[in-house]
Parts: sequence; C-alpha cells; structure tokens
Amino acid sequence: MKTAIILCIWMVLSISAGATLPVDVPSNTWAAASVESVLQRGIMQTIDGRFKGGEKVTIGELAVILDAFRLSLIHGKWKDVTSQPGLKNSDQIAPKTLDVTRYDLAVTLNRFGSWISNGFHYNPLKVYGHSLAIKPQPDLQKLKDDPKIIQALKDLESFRMLSPKSPLLSPPNTPVTVEDAAMVMSDFVTGFVDHYTDEPQNRETTPPSK
Repeated sequence: MKTAIILCIWMVLSISAGATLPVDVPSNTWAAASVESVLQRGIMQTIDGRFKGGEKVTIGELAVILDAFRLSLIHGKWKDVTSQPGLKNSDQIAPKTLDVTRYDLAVTLNRFGSWISNGFHYNPLKVYGHSLAIKPQPDLQKLKDDPKIIQALKDLESFRMLSPKSPLLSPPNTPVTVEDAAMVMSDFVTGFVDHYTDEPQNRETTPPSK
C-alpha cells in the first residue's frame, strides 16, 4: 500500500478545470479543478485573492493543511466527490528530490480526498482502539514553532498520523520535497485507516504473550 501512496505523490496529474478560481489560476491550467476543490472545502487558502500555485510548500504549511484535510474527511466534505482513476503505466513519475508546489499539493489532496472518502465507511461517533503496529508517537515538547503549526502537529499526533521520523518534524520553513510528501501522506493514510476501521489488530491493550 505504501508503494502505491508514494507513486501517487510522484506522478504528474492532469485535471480538468473548474468554474470558480482565484485571479491567478487560469481556467485551463492542469490543477484548476483541484484548486477549486481544496478551496471550497477550506483545506487550502488564498492570499489576497491569489492561490500562488507555483510557490513551494513548506513543512509548517503542510502540517496545517493536512490537519484541515483530516477535519474535512471526518466531517464528510468529500462524500459528493466521484472517486478518481488510479495510476496508469503512462503516468510520469516526478523526481523524489523535486520541491512540491501548492498546485502539486492541491492535486494530491483532491485525489486522496476522493479515494479515502469512497474507500472507508467509518463512524465518527465510535471509539476505536489503536493498532499495535503503529509506531510510538513522537515527542513534540521541544518544538518552538508557530502555535498554529504546533497545534496541527498535536492533532496529527493524536490520530497516529505523525511518526517519530516524519518530515513534518523538520524546521517549518523547510521546502517539502516529493519524497517528504510521500512519507507524510503514507503516515496520514496509515493513521486514518487505523483510527476509523475495525481491523482485528485495533485493540486498546497489548495481547497476552504466548
């Protein structure tokens, strides 16, 4: 599953245009529909009416956006989205050291939102146990970043979406690479599946040793 997630981040996508767009997003640009989608759901924001899609995403920005993405899934904001097609052999894979732009992130989140919403039927009112396979949670006590970023990291940590070696624990102004994004989204999906599914390994206590 992790390989598929990484490939999803590395691919270059082509999405049709949407209707309502910021002034700096051409209606015929490859990411137009995804930009409209993430803005409508409050996952990403404009700055003075501009999306600035060509700008690089930073670690701190990604943490805040992912926390908003988590909330959008929990609140069912993707239920009306048709599941998008998977990878094809012809899809182009981006170099893992390439920096992720806001356009790249919008397209990635739009695709993951439809996949996750269509693939998992969870009950937000139910309390699930955590899988023993999920890595221990990282220590956030030493971080001295923006309070908004810290809160986002704490939220992701509580949902087991933040592994101890996550790129999200890097300095907040660090540009996000394709490899970073792949690792972060892998943690995100793993934590989401763990939190909202009833698989046998989800349990509150350690099983007795044999």
